[in-house]
Amino acid sequence: MNSQKILKQLFLDGLERCSPDQAVFDSLEIKDQRLDVLGSSFELQNHPIYLMAVGKAAVPMYEAAQHMLGDAIRDSIVVTSSQSAANN
Repeated sequence: MNSQKILKQLFLDGLERCSPDQAVFDSLEIKDQRLDVLGSSFELQNHPIYLMAVGKAAVPMYEAAQHMLGDAIRDSIVVTSSQSAANN
């Protein structure tokens, strides 16, 4: 692999690690009906989740959390200034 391809791959890998949805996937973990968020643990059974996402990255972060939490989410709100993201 030449140096240009290596640099391009490093750049793309860096972008992926910095993506808003990847940050959510890296921060949340669900196991045994418990939600772990950056070291804090919460019981999921009989405890609904209200999800709020705000900002330019709100939509991809919300989508990642929704993917992970699914039916545990009771209600949610997403606030973004990005018109194209809001239309999705």
